[in-house]
Amino acid sequence: MMKKIIFISLISILTWCKDVLAWEAKPSCDLTIPPVSVNIKSGNVFSPGIDITEWRITECGQTHWLGTWQYGWHDSSLLVSTGNTYNDGSGNYTIFSTGTPGIGIVLGMQMVPNGISGSSSLGFVPIASPQTVLTTTSGLGISNVQTTIKYKLVTSGQAISAGNYSFTVPLGDAQMKDLASNSYPVPVRMNVSSLVLNNKGCTVLTPNLVANMGIVGSRQLPAVGSVFNGPPIDVSLQCDTGVAVDAIFSDLTRLANTSQELELTPSSTATGVGVRLLFNNAPLQLAYPAIYPGAPGLYAIKTASDSDGFTFSLTPQYIRTGTLTTGTANATAVVTFIYQ
Repeated sequence: MMKKIIFISLISILTWCKDVLAWEAKPSCDLTIPPVSVNIKSGNVFSPGIDITEWRITECGQTHWLGTWQYGWHDSSLLVSTGNTYNDGSGNYTIFSTGTPGIGIVLGMQMVPNGISGSSSLGFVPIASPQTVLTTTSGLGISNVQTTIKYKLVTSGQAISAGNYSFTVPLGDAQMKDLASNSYPVPVRMNVSSLVLNNKGCTVLTPNLVANMGIVGSRQLPAVGSVFNGPPIDVSLQCDTGVAVDAIFSDLTRLANTSQELELTPSSTATGVGVRLLFNNAPLQLAYPAIYPGAPGLYAIKTASDSDGFTFSLTPQYIRTGTLTTGTANATAVVTFIYQ
């Protein structure tokens, strides 16, 4: 008889706890961007994924009680993708809208459970969609879950207008989700107190350039590693006074290419040959158009003291990579200018 009473009491306790499975250590999570000033050329369309700010990190906390949970980003109503992505070498991030033309935000999340059965700590995971699950856990007992969000402002691929901006943007919920019943959201907001976009930069006087390599025979590329240079091409800028310029060179056929060789376009028919660009007589390091500390492929093109009208040269180069077959060998590069 005692065994039966104890059994019924246990069922009663589990049923009572089912509606009180979690609570939040913080009712909301504010992502704060401190005042920042950036040089742009007003009205220009910048490549998506150029840094406006550095990464910043904010910590939020949640408390786990009982049940089977998913930890992650579960709110689909507020995060709106711009259709573009950002890559800084740590992952591919979706660029989400801030509501300000030309300015997007990228997000990464890390949740570190403490002593929850079946869970493990995860590194930062890019928030690639409004429904991003980091991990699923189950277990008994109370434990803390540390939620850490990293974020930065980047260009979104639209035209940007100069001005002084301040805004608060609701981004959605970083939350625990009880798969059996409720969700327990922590609303996430981004606060920008002062984003000053100065109308200061350069006009590219040669926006579209074509390097004609002519007809190149196998005698000009006799062995693997041999090279053939085409005629140099000049890139001309007219800059506001005192502007320094850096440049990132990217492979338009495959933006994630970080080698020194451009990939041939899909319509190319030749094989055994690659294309490089030389700057100051050295092959350019290609890079995704994103800036971060230690990024490869960031070149100083112009100092603040250089003439406002400025020209630099690039030399196209074929390099033999294998057995040659005749045909066309075309490649396309894009350059992103950063104004300091």
